[in-house]
Amino acid sequence: MSNVAASVTGLLPSEDNDGNEEEFEITGTGGTEEDMQFDEVIGKLEEILIDDEFQDKQDAFFREHCHEFTHDEENKFIYTEIHKKYEAEVETYIEDRLKEEIAGFDMEHFLKQMQERKDQVQEELMELLWSFTEFVHFKQLILDFKDARDRAADSPLKISKVQHRGFPPN
Repeated sequence: MSNVAASVTGLLPSEDNDGNEEEFEITGTGGTEEDMQFDEVIGKLEEILIDDEFQDKQDAFFREHCHEFTHDEENKFIYTEIHKKYEAEVETYIEDRLKEEIAGFDMEHFLKQMQERKDQVQEELMELLWSFTEFVHFKQLILDFKDARDRAADSPLKISKVQHRGFPPN
């Protein structure tokens, strides 16, 4: 087990008894090597999910398939096919990016860690990851995309904003 000392010097000023600013140091342990690796993967995962490239890929997928979806309560069989394709593409993209970013990354090991450490992961990240596999959430995302695209088609001002984000209406 290795410990990593974190040191922060001079980030927050403090004063001595004479009112002069002093530097200070905060030290602590970073945990085990496995803790640090897990934290690194979580950090990279968060970066990947907020990256414009991921958003552009998601938008492109939604743009390609949103015409199939309606607000009807009844779900068509094609929705399931599209959702499975979405899950596969998202999972492949995330895994490939993590392998590029982190030497020796192993998705199976990471998924096992996620199960064991889910209480150590921010709730927002867990919800986002869950949303990729949960059909009802997926359907709502693609319908929201479709609705925004349709609204943008009705308004020149909104079209320019939508086009700027990289997904002009068809």
